[in-house]
Amino acid sequence: MITLRKIGLVVFFGTQMILIILGYFSDTKYFCWVPYDQISLYSIEVKVDNRFLSREEIQARYRQPSTGRENRNIENLISIIQQYESTYGADQSANVKLTYQTNGKELKTWELTP
Repeated sequence: MITLRKIGLVVFFGTQMILIILGYFSDTKYFCWVPYDQISLYSIEVKVDNRFLSREEIQARYRQPSTGRENRNIENLISIIQQYESTYGADQSANVKLTYQTNGKELKTWELTP
């Protein structure tokens, strides 16, 4: 006999499985149970008013080291930079260059210009 409790359990775990599968194919995995299987080594350069920011200034700006290792998807770091530059840093017109290498593959560059 099918009870309401059994139906609830099937719906709950079925929903979890669907969300895990959908999360696996998304770029940002903030609220997923999907494992982060990407390791990116990165370097951030920021130029504001024709002056390059120091490592300490970049750390203070994004709350991320200027060079390091991102254990999640690199889109997470890109999202942090874009959010800062579109809100707090919007009036500074910063040029941001993010150079990264994911899972030992080719070196890639992402840039944000005003």
